Amino acid sequence: MDLQLSGHTHGGQIYLPLLGAPWVRSPGVRLPSRGLSRHGNATLYINRGLGTILFPIRFLSPPEITVIKIQGTRKAARKE
Repeated sequence: MDLQLSGHTHGGQIYLPLLGAPWVRSPGVRLPSRGLSRHGNATLYINRGLGTILFPIRFLSPPEITVIKIQGTRKAARKE
């Protein structure tokens, strides 16, 4: 997989600068809670989203709408 687009982590919803960057717990995996990252040959982008969960607040983790332009390469087009 070359690209994965994900969302709904709320970017940690509450970000505490003194504790460093927030991470989302997944079974057996630590993933960043927001932004662009590389994992081997794959690119992962996680959007913070617009909502909240449990409490209707966000602290230092603003809501986000992302516009991504995806362009193929001539090399990728020839594979088909």
